[in-house]
Amino acid sequence: MGKDGANRKIDGRLLEIIACPCCQGRLAYDRDKGRLLCKFERIGFPIEKGIPVLLPEYAFSLCEDEDCNQPINNYSREKE
Repeated sequence: MGKDGANRKIDGRLLEIIACPCCQGRLAYDRDKGRLLCKFERIGFPIEKGIPVLLPEYAFSLCEDEDCNQPINNYSREKE
């Protein structure tokens, strides 16, 4: 996946119509890191060449530690 910021920009109009594929909640755009965030699920999604990769298998956990962006392999929509 590219690290070039120009490849991770997203059209603001798109944010009005897309949703988290896991909970259907609104997504926030992290402009500094070029990613989309679901604050409810505490997961993020990459943006590649201006296209959000909104597949649960590409979701990564959001946590306090910057090294914690590990893929979530067994995400479930069921709440515990």
